[in-house]
Order: sequence, then C-alpha cells, then structure tokens
Amino acid sequence: MQKCHHKFLVTYDDSPVIINNFKSFNIYQWELQYGMNNYKKKTAAKGRELIITNYDRIPDYQQLNLNFL
Repeated sequence: MQKCHHKFLVTYDDSPVIINNFKSFNIYQWELQYGMNNYKKKTAAKGRELIITNYDRIPDYQQLNLNFL
C-alpha cells in the first residue's frame, strides 16, 4: 500500500494488528452502531471501526466523532 499512487480510504474492525499493519498511514477510531435492525433501540450494539487513509486528515474529523491515532 505504501506504493499506491492513488488516494485511498479503507475501514476495518478496530484491532491492534490492523493498527500495527497500517501504522504509517492516518488512522481514525470511530464508534458506530452496527446494523439497521438496532436503529433507535435503547440497547443497540455499538462497535469500533478504524478508518485508514493515505492522505491528510479528514476535514472536520472531530465533528464526525472520530479519534485520530
């Protein structure tokens, strides 16, 4: 991926292995609700995802509730 000449954005489940494998890129942690069947339920399951890019920070990433690693 280091030699990729195009901008990319990928997402993965949050994992130390993934963070280590992509440590030279921009990584954001994101908590989100999984599955539309949980929509607006009090006990909706949430998960943590990683957003990984090879370009500068996502504009307004703080407004999206992303944590830059």
